[in-house]
Amino acid sequence: MKHLLKITAILLFSSLLNFSCKKAETGPKGDTGAAGATGAQGPQGTPGTSNMQIQTFTTTTASWISYSWPYEYIETVLNVPAITSTVVANGDVRVYVLDAAGTSWMGMPYSFFSYQYNYKYKVSQVVIDYTIYNNGAPVNPGVQQFKVVIFPPAFIKNNSDIDFNDYSKVKERLKLVD
Repeated sequence: MKHLLKITAILLFSSLLNFSCKKAETGPKGDTGAAGATGAQGPQGTPGTSNMQIQTFTTTTASWISYSWPYEYIETVLNVPAITSTVVANGDVRVYVLDAAGTSWMGMPYSFFSYQYNYKYKVSQVVIDYTIYNNGAPVNPGVQQFKVVIFPPAFIKNNSDIDFNDYSKVKERLKLVD
């Protein structure tokens, strides 16, 4: 009986080994693992959008640094490697802040009562300043969301009719989905 059990085990092991070592076969087109037919050409995109970059940043209380010279302000720096010297020279960078209700992106500079958000950019960075009109010391804004949109030179050239301060217009032109 032990002899029969050993033979059965050896045969079973040999069968599994032979079966699992079979050469892979390529299935018909459409099977997973096999390349399918080339699809139809997609619709024409918006001119100049091939290098479009859109990034969303969220700040925290620790992200902001207070300064008192030459006036009272709070600043945060966003690292944006997609801002190249070509973008700085011939493109554009726009920054939008999410409103307090969390429903609309407001183009900057943006004022709300006596507070104001401003920004400037250079290669690889966006710097956001938060100030009060009366030059008083602003309170740290804490968690805020900012959307940075980097427009390559070709987009600026081909879309000069757009109001870049209105994110909904930019979103509509680019057919963006948030």
